[in-house]
Amino acid sequence: MGAKSAKSIGILIVMVLTIFSLHLPSASAVDTLQKAIVNKDGQLVEMDVGFLTNARMAGLFVFDNQGNFLIPSYIKSSNGNYYSMSAFTNARMASSDGAVTSALSLLNNYPSLISNIAPSIVKFEGGAFDVCPILHNTSVGGIAPVITGTTEAPILTFTVVPTATYTAGTATLSENVSYVIHNAFYDITGTATTTENLMNTALALIGLHGGDNFNGTSVRGSTLISNSPLTITLTGASGATVYTISFVAAP
Repeated sequence: MGAKSAKSIGILIVMVLTIFSLHLPSASAVDTLQKAIVNKDGQLVEMDVGFLTNARMAGLFVFDNQGNFLIPSYIKSSNGNYYSMSAFTNARMASSDGAVTSALSLLNNYPSLISNIAPSIVKFEGGAFDVCPILHNTSVGGIAPVITGTTEAPILTFTVVPTATYTAGTATLSENVSYVIHNAFYDITGTATTTENLMNTALALIGLHGGDNFNGTSVRGSTLISNSPLTITLTGASGATVYTISFVAAP
């Protein structure tokens, strides 16, 4: 066996051992690894590490067309940061004890190593795997929401000032979608691409359809509150995700 082949096998072993150690519990409340991201048919797909492990053992989904296991390209930590698998593996080898938490602690000192990606998620429903779109980096007026629910059925709660006017927010789509914004009064349909800011569109549409259209681009906090709760259904190429959105008054 040549030196190059031995080195490649050694790296592969380290990466596989890393994958199966991701779900080990941490002894303290520190940054931990929560998700693995694989490149499935050219699309980044995020999943729980337990899901990855179970799918691999069952010989399902996490393999390419030649039957090769899809080693994760990225991981996601509990503080929401994405890191390339190579950066994480190098951090484990450079840390004092090689532990997952030690590697993440080391990576936290190097924000330049955070990867700016927006993967979709995978769901297993009705006996089939569906890759579904999700939102990343959501905010309204510079304020991030409180996120509850589950990855598959997320609930976003935004705190807004009733007398304030909101024109801008952020929301990065993981893939191109069609959407439906729904509440008790209306259903608004449309399409959006990954290059568009869906939150700005949603704020303007809620202002327009919620009885608070100043200029087609802004909405009052009181209108956001009175139009709550809403659902936003995002439908991608092979699956859908339904977000529940609530706006509550700032104390």
